[in-house]
Amino acid sequence: IGAAFNSYLIFEMGEELYLIDQHAAHERMIYDKLSGDERVISQQLLIPEILSFPHDHMIALQENLELLSELGIEAELFGPLSIKVSSVPQIVGEINIRGFFEDILDGLQYGKKNIARSRDRVARAACKRAIKAGQKITEADARKILDEIAKTKVIPQLVISKYRFLHQDNHSIF
Repeated sequence: IGAAFNSYLIFEMGEELYLIDQHAAHERMIYDKLSGDERVISQQLLIPEILSFPHDHMIALQENLELLSELGIEAELFGPLSIKVSSVPQIVGEINIRGFFEDILDGLQYGKKNIARSRDRVARAACKRAIKAGQKITEADARKILDEIAKTKVIPQLVISKYRFLHQDNHSIF
């Protein structure tokens, strides 16, 4: 049906009306895609980005290149303290690559090989890139979120913080 305050998506499904927090829905969508078992679709960058990091971060990145690849991130070593990023997960949309990698580095556990835990932490880091409350989104982005809800028939809940939604059926609105 529409949106309210650049923060909520309003839609109906069958005989029910939903008011969904757009940030919660998008964050959950990103988390579910990145923390699942299936390979993530990558979005090739037009111009690869070269990023430099301190030595300890480079070790963490080097040890987790395979995990990053599974998450749709194509990165390779580019000298002793740099990486070249060629693609990112399509689901995160347009992002600040450096900020994205800083969030990922916070999620990687240096020296530990617990892939499930690392995957979860990287997915949580990626959630910081979700559409925010108050951020105007395109109709196409709203449609993707609503299509995902319709497909899974699951009302998304926030991964990181409190979730808000309102659900009313046709007979109890007034």
